[in-house]
Amino acid sequence: MTDAAIAITALHKSFGAFVALNDVNLSIPAGQRRAIIGPNGAGKSTLLNVLNGQLPCQEGSIHLFGRDVTKATPHELARLGIGRTFQISSTFRHLSVEENVRVAHLARVRRVFSPFPGHLRALKDAVAASLDDSGLSQFARVRVSDLSHGDRKKLELAMALATRPRVLLLDEPTAGMGLAERQELMDLVVRHVARDNLTMIFVEHDIEAVFRHADLITVMAAGTVFAEGTPAEISTNPEVQRIYLGSHAP
Repeated sequence: MTDAAIAITALHKSFGAFVALNDVNLSIPAGQRRAIIGPNGAGKSTLLNVLNGQLPCQEGSIHLFGRDVTKATPHELARLGIGRTFQISSTFRHLSVEENVRVAHLARVRRVFSPFPGHLRALKDAVAASLDDSGLSQFARVRVSDLSHGDRKKLELAMALATRPRVLLLDEPTAGMGLAERQELMDLVVRHVARDNLTMIFVEHDIEAVFRHADLITVMAAGTVFAEGTPAEISTNPEVQRIYLGSHAP
């Protein structure tokens, strides 16, 4: 249990008569890049929503580095080291890029104002470093609503990383992006994950990105774990190909 960044046991979540997660068991080692794939309605996004406390589970348990966090709230989980991005970018659209990143840093230190010059300098330097690391420095004073879709995705990643997570949850990070943008964003994500030794759990429909960046792949179908394996194992699994990958398998 303690060797796993995330350990999920017998997780169950339903919405009325619809069962979204049914007896899901996962163990994700620290530092691993784990992809979650499957058809629409497989329970992938629901799983991430339960993992970061947005949705409660009815049964089962979740442990974060050995600590039971089954009933933890999103802000508690953020402080314990879970960062998150969403399918639809979750940013403050009428604030500038710089202001969005500043909000994320202030949430991490749990401080909205400090009279001490040292704190203000440290905050300014941290925001500048986040913008530089994410390739957003030139957009610092641009309002988020004026950004391209790809740059909003970069901003959301920068905000998640500003909380200094140990586990990074990404829900379809490349959705709605062109090929070049998808590759650029995923390369950026993986660079940060490797640098900071993060555990990465990502839901993604871009199978090429999954095979390129995942250490291990979990395939879900109808709310359950259908298969697990390395990219090579999943790409040659005939049942996975039949229900999901089809002609996209390499």
